[in-house]
Amino acid sequence: MQKRISFLLIVLVLLGCFSACGKKDASPDGDTTPPPASSGGGGSQEQPEETQNPAETLELPDGLNFDETIHILQRSHVADEMYAEKYTGELINDTIYDRNKTVEATLGVTLEFHTAEGTNQTFATYRSAITQSALADTAEYQIVANYAYFCAALAVEGVYHNLLELNPVKENYLNLDKVWWNSNYVEQAVMNDKLYFIEGDVTISAINRLEILFYNMNLTSTLFPDVDFLEVVHSGEWTYEYFLECVHEAGAGESSGMWGVTMPCNSTSIDGFIASLGVDIVQRNSRDVPEVSFNTDRTISIATALRNLYQFDDSAYADEAQAQTVSAFVEGNAIFHINLLQYAGTTDFKNLKFEYAVIPLPKWDELQEDYLVTAHDEYSTLSVPINVLNTDTVSAVMELMGYVSYTELRPALYERTYKVRYLKTEPKARMFDFIIDHTFFDFGYIYSYPMGDPVHVLRNNIRYAERNQMLTEIQQGAISSDAKLREFIAKLYE
Repeated sequence: MQKRISFLLIVLVLLGCFSACGKKDASPDGDTTPPPASSGGGGSQEQPEETQNPAETLELPDGLNFDETIHILQRSHVADEMYAEKYTGELINDTIYDRNKTVEATLGVTLEFHTAEGTNQTFATYRSAITQSALADTAEYQIVANYAYFCAALAVEGVYHNLLELNPVKENYLNLDKVWWNSNYVEQAVMNDKLYFIEGDVTISAINRLEILFYNMNLTSTLFPDVDFLEVVHSGEWTYEYFLECVHEAGAGESSGMWGVTMPCNSTSIDGFIASLGVDIVQRNSRDVPEVSFNTDRTISIATALRNLYQFDDSAYADEAQAQTVSAFVEGNAIFHINLLQYAGTTDFKNLKFEYAVIPLPKWDELQEDYLVTAHDEYSTLSVPINVLNTDTVSAVMELMGYVSYTELRPALYERTYKVRYLKTEPKARMFDFIIDHTFFDFGYIYSYPMGDPVHVLRNNIRYAERNQMLTEIQQGAISSDAKLREFIAKLYE
């Protein structure tokens, strides 16, 4: 998994408002402050230059000046992910504005941002904007910010450049070994040496939409006085069984007035759980070809356990009305709450009357190798339409945007979202770093849509009480997904 070590010191410098929790006070691993946005940089003869991690070093040549306009397409309802019109005094907006101006000034380009409708209900409009641009004589857009879930199908439509090669007669400045591109995503999305989408610090929606567990530290210190949940996670002991034991300490919520866990009964929590418990949707065989692998006894056991939690556990409050599950937690009536990481930046969470922290969702058991934190599938990825000719300029723009997002935008994002008075100790800062360090993407989740939605087969059997044919549906879903995956892979090998 991609390591983001320098984030810890950035957090410690900028997030001066985390509060005390935990029994151990781990120290940071040394100064790894990123260099300025330049390929050069001199050391001092009096003071030796510190060793710079190559993965954090920008390698664009000095003096690039393309004198071109780069057009970028975004979904209209998340247009502020990459674009800021002017200074507003809001930290993220102003950092994005500065980032884009830095890219323009450094590379001699003009960035023009365009939008099209691209929600769950209007994705056809967005897809049409992408394909019309890619199939035209001249590219209307040079960079596309995809809707990750739906756009996975475009990998076999011939509308995007292979980002591992781009235009062979042009320089490719993308370096996907750098920390600002998610290496786990690259590894999982590549098929037959082809990569059509990338994810990283430019696309902050992937960070915002990480599915994690909030917990009320006041309640846990009372109910579990000898337990430091941050250390339980670091020790590898945070399992589903341990989680359930803690949840049941609250008693039956309807009668006790206290819930063990609250969670929206929809994809924003269920999908995160499916991933965190290590359900393998797809595994690669000895020839590195993906094969459907979710029809197993282990998957059945996990899906059954989650169905019991969401539908029948008296200590769990799961509701389609997400706001109600949030309210129960922020009002102090629940030990845990499952939701997207971005909720830490909401007014409700900033005004809590108790101390809270965040940790990953649990592992299935201690045999599971590690924690797995995934992003809800509405995040953005980046692609380059196939008819784009100036791929040297485009790749340089993407690389510099990634770098400046890593050095400037990511710390600003964390300061804005998590710099609240309940999150100001080093152990909590270390846990944020830990969560990002365990960000997980998998071929089966990335390409679920063109595979016939195997993730949805599991989700729906957990989400809906009336679904009571889990074994049959999983078996049938595996057969259907296997056929669609074979067809999808065949097209990738054409």
